Amino acid sequence: MEVVDAPLGMEKLSFNLTEGTKAAIASSQAAYAELQASVDTCVMDFDHFGKGEIKTWKTAPDAAVQMAYQVRELAGLGGLCEPWLGCSLF
Repeated sequence: MEVVDAPLGMEKLSFNLTEGTKAAIASSQAAYAELQASVDTCVMDFDHFGKGEIKTWKTAPDAAVQMAYQVRELAGLGGLCEPWLGCSLF
């Protein structure tokens, strides 16, 4: 094995992949690239409050974002989905 970063003791791994496995990986990469190309991203600058304010609510900033996703789902689509699913669907 080739040592990549000796101070951390990390070693470069090599894999012996069959042609079938290589084909499956290539197919998955192509499907993911197609999915990525079909997703639109919209960014909004929100400066009303930040993580410091959210922490005064005794909740984690990540939890507040998840609640915002759920409100969007309820208001926009009329129903709720699983918390992390809301991130991956839209």
